[in-house]
Amino acid sequence: MDSEPRTWLEMKNVHLRVADNAVVGVRQLRGEVIPTERGGSALLDSTRSFSIRITSGTVAIASADLGVILNRFVFGYKGSPLRNLRVRTSGDQLVQTGIMRKGVDLKFEITSTLSLTDSGWIRLRPTKVRVLGVNGQALLHALGLKLDNLLDLSGSAAARVKGSG
Repeated sequence: MDSEPRTWLEMKNVHLRVADNAVVGVRQLRGEVIPTERGGSALLDSTRSFSIRITSGTVAIASADLGVILNRFVFGYKGSPLRNLRVRTSGDQLVQTGIMRKGVDLKFEITSTLSLTDSGWIRLRPTKVRVLGVNGQALLHALGLKLDNLLDLSGSAAARVKGSG
């Protein structure tokens, strides 16, 4: 059986520029380099020629850089219900502010705890939701709605909403 040789990548203490104004700090990472075109070559100078199947790693990211990534890559698609996202931390929680589009533009702030699912997704569990400056959780409850009724993220390949938090 003839098999293609596998290429592995390891990096330590690298500032990886993921956008003009966003950097991910890679403390350590190991993964397999996968050419994007079948039978093609992975050229490390051309990020479109490969992807990395990460097998282990530790990364760090500043709040401002996370905001850029959310706006550009996660919610940067046509028809996205979220925009102008900003992220900061408050103790061990993540605070996201921005504009939610639901017929009209609604300013929001969601404070969440972070965890990791068994399948590798980052889970944000809201502990406080404010929409237009009022208690968003109470408002949703009074209207008989859950957050997944309010936010249609079907256009996002990297985010989803389930329940009310």
